[in-house]
Amino acid sequence: MAMINVEDFKDRMDEYYYAFGKFMNSIAATEAGLNATVLNFVSSRLRHDLKDSYAILKAVLGGGQQLAAVSDTLKRLLAATTSSEARQKELAYVLNHLAKIGILRNRIAHNSASADMSRGGAWYDSYNNKMASYQFTIQTLDAATRDVGVISERVHRAMEPDIYINSDKTPDGAERRKALFDPWHYNHAIVLGETIDIEAPPVTRRQRKPKK
Repeated sequence: MAMINVEDFKDRMDEYYYAFGKFMNSIAATEAGLNATVLNFVSSRLRHDLKDSYAILKAVLGGGQQLAAVSDTLKRLLAATTSSEARQKELAYVLNHLAKIGILRNRIAHNSASADMSRGGAWYDSYNNKMASYQFTIQTLDAATRDVGVISERVHRAMEPDIYINSDKTPDGAERRKALFDPWHYNHAIVLGETIDIEAPPVTRRQRKPKK
């Protein structure tokens, strides 16, 4: 059995920590954004002549819901209002993609991951308590981070489309909207014992320290 180069392994893990940190931060920011959308959506439809109405709303909603719960709340809110079927489908489509990314987040967060040096360190494995492996790359995490970064605004557009009518008509607004609605970068094909990507891309060596 070939010896593992310790420095190379540490480099691979540094790359993973960097990419996973960005990924988790984007998830947290999106969760906060979705909760803010819920709060603002409901608040804008309440009678504000009632004393403490906003404070009561915040008390009912609590300090914020986790991704699965806030996603369900958003779907129920849109279904309960006079929204089009197209808006409801768009919301469900976006939140479904977020849920798939959440599977990857939960798997790594609860089971950790390690560089597979037997395949050059480009792949990372995460094992659960049944020793079934999820395999992914740095590019997998980067793609998920990119998608999560646009989900909060796409959800807000589905909930409150009128806000964007004028801005989307400007050149900058149209360009921003085009970028938001690009095809998803993250391809969810996670199956126990199989891989997310068909082939491992070249190792990026993002965090490698210069050789002395």
